[in-house]
Amino acid sequence: MDTSVVLVAGLGEHTVAEEVWRALPGAVLVRHDLSRLADGIVRRWVDGVSTELRLAHGCVSCTMRHDLLPLLRRLDGPVVVHLDPALEPEAVCFALMDEPVRVEAVVTVVDRATWPADAMGGDLLADRGLGAAAGNDRTAAQLVVGQAEFADVLVLTGPEDERVTAVLDRLNPTTARQELAHLDVRALLRSKATKDAELLVLRHENAVLRRQFAGPVRHEPSDRFRFAALSRLVARRRQQRAVFPVAPGTLLTWHRGFIAERWDYTAHRHTGRPPTQAAIRSLVLRLARENPRWGHRRITG
Repeated sequence: MDTSVVLVAGLGEHTVAEEVWRALPGAVLVRHDLSRLADGIVRRWVDGVSTELRLAHGCVSCTMRHDLLPLLRRLDGPVVVHLDPALEPEAVCFALMDEPVRVEAVVTVVDRATWPADAMGGDLLADRGLGAAAGNDRTAAQLVVGQAEFADVLVLTGPEDERVTAVLDRLNPTTARQELAHLDVRALLRSKATKDAELLVLRHENAVLRRQFAGPVRHEPSDRFRFAALSRLVARRRQQRAVFPVAPGTLLTWHRGFIAERWDYTAHRHTGRPPTQAAIRSLVLRLARENPRWGHRRITG
């Protein structure tokens, strides 16, 4: 499995896919335009080379089945796919489950200036000109909510909005978030590994609780070692959002303890006079038994 894919979704124009593409050496940038999908026409760009495709059935599933999936099978190395808004990342990931392709991360761009209206409105994709074929009754709200809910990383743009933050906290509370103005692509691509580490933490925490459900929770040394090791993969601010069952300071204490134990050579130290050899000890005891009047001074010599 050599082909790794980063999916970039979002409603509206943005340059996140291009920035991810530039940060990955040897990557291929793929982009689709489904605005004319109702006419059976799809435009596709591969590293800037445009191709116009004509499909017998103008629908999103046909676009994935007849173009996107065969294209990903042919490409080697990392691929950045800038998804058209009509292509939902969850459906794409589901279609790739049986393909020799590894999805590294799903990135969704959220514009806080327009996202509340899109998420709470009733506009159909067809009314917004978003490449919906005849009979497609999906709404823009279903689209933007699904994109945010399925993301591994949320890239936020637009002015601060407490409503958007509150809704995203409910939709996808554990996902990593970055501001578009301060986008760190390297940290963005590490987010999936971070999320996997958090899942391992939660799974092991559940195992501990199940093991001691009837009594107070006690973390055995093996539990502490797992949590301390996994904490090195999770950012400090994520540790403070109830991902771990203990405070970040406790994790640091456990980690320091294991490091100190690793470099503790107390057991290898030899203090005091070396022990007497067994043969000499037996000889001394024999002399004492056979010559009770000698005393210890004469036996010592």
